[in-house]
Amino acid sequence: MLDDLSDLIARWHEYSQDTRYQEDFGFIDHIHEVTRAEVRDRLWEELLARIYQGDLDGIWLTPRDIVDWSDVGDFSYNHFGPFVDLRIEDYLQCLRTSTPKLSTLKRYTVNYHSIRNDVAVPCGNVHQCLYGKIEDGEDVYILSDGKWSQVSKGYVNDLRDFLSAEVRINDDLNLPPYLVTYDEKDFNKEAGKNDDFVFFDREYPHVTDWAERFELCDLYHIPTRAFVHVKKWRDRSSSLSHLFAQGAHAVNRIADDPRVLATLHEKRPGIGLDPDSFVASNHEIAYVILAGKKEWPFFTQVNLRLHVKELKRMGYRQVTVTPIPVSSQNTSSS
Repeated sequence: MLDDLSDLIARWHEYSQDTRYQEDFGFIDHIHEVTRAEVRDRLWEELLARIYQGDLDGIWLTPRDIVDWSDVGDFSYNHFGPFVDLRIEDYLQCLRTSTPKLSTLKRYTVNYHSIRNDVAVPCGNVHQCLYGKIEDGEDVYILSDGKWSQVSKGYVNDLRDFLSAEVRINDDLNLPPYLVTYDEKDFNKEAGKNDDFVFFDREYPHVTDWAERFELCDLYHIPTRAFVHVKKWRDRSSSLSHLFAQGAHAVNRIADDPRVLATLHEKRPGIGLDPDSFVASNHEIAYVILAGKKEWPFFTQVNLRLHVKELKRMGYRQVTVTPIPVSSQNTSSS
């Protein structure tokens, strides 16, 4: 073992000089944890002042732990609640004082009500669940999981420019209104009433029957040949990261296993997904975000760029992201 040590060290040194990671993970070189206590204190002071003043743009609450959202009923902060969603405005209503402090953030536990088990499940305290962004000159500071990281403004601008150039809104889908009473399935079902869509519901969820099952997409839009993936915005990066990963996973399965399109074509021959004539460049990946906001968390944007690059390398025509606002339409008329 010791005789091989010098060779191993030489190999590890060679690996450490490899810069190929920069093609997809270059952000690593541009983000660093803030370790100076005086800088952290200044950032917390500014963030808390913004919260106190009601300036909540770019400030959200997001569960620290991974949760199964199909099991989430509502939220509470310690014994205060329930609240329908996870919102910093609701947390502020629970405080006895109008001046939030760092110590106060740590005293309030974020809980969700488990539908299956009928119990309150903790998913971090407010300090750990708080996401924020502060711009300061040429630097941008990101708060996530209770820690501050510094990102160069040049990288943030480069990321914004990439997404502006490579990702557009799909105005051709002709999607229905998104009512506040809808969950994702309700919205997909309503969209599926349009003959331009194929709705992949539970009775038709998988295109093959092997052990590792997956859903090809939520909806398939026949006119634009778009694989449509739908997710509700929940003020957290993990939700959208999961959405973007779904699109990449599905097209990788198409590429790796010929049974995917063959089985789908056998079941639905009229939708134009014949495996013998399938060309990736004729299709697009369309992400639909229900109740989406204008600004996403930094790491959500990084994740989207990674998946856009992957999908473009696989030859797909384009990637679109379409936010659907909550409709003011009366639910009784739907």
